[in-house]
Amino acid sequence: MNDFGCKGLVWDHSASDEPGMGAWKAASHLEGASRVLRENVPDTLRPSKSYSKRSSLINELRGQSRWQAENAGFDLVELTKAAVISSESFINHLPEGCLDLEIAVSHSGEINFFFRAKADLFQVLIDESGLMSFYGKIANEEIRGNEVPPSNFDYLKLLKFVDQYK
Repeated sequence: MNDFGCKGLVWDHSASDEPGMGAWKAASHLEGASRVLRENVPDTLRPSKSYSKRSSLINELRGQSRWQAENAGFDLVELTKAAVISSESFINHLPEGCLDLEIAVSHSGEINFFFRAKADLFQVLIDESGLMSFYGKIANEEIRGNEVPPSNFDYLKLLKFVDQYK
């Protein structure tokens, strides 16, 4: 065992005359070490569920962005870097209670975020310049905004929308 609690790598080529067998043994030791590390990681060092959800949402956004870039043409506009950066910032600033959402990319290059609370919907749209527009109702009061930078968005209103039926 080394200082990290892992088995050392063994590059024993004497066991077989076949090329690559020593590498196979080393790989099997790495797999064992990886399993030991996964099983012995304290919960305080594991990523939180909200971190995992944010990462998943950002991966989904990046996947849709790649697809849109690969298929850009007559009726499909590629997402701008500003829109993707603002969207990632938006996702990273969402309160933990607002991570259950749908992401949709429009053919015109806008990124839409949909939050549902029972039959009600709160929509956030990020345009090609990276600015936000949003609309929703909280306790029968309309909440809306146009061309708002993500840094000026009131995330607590969104949390209030999501929490209104809990």
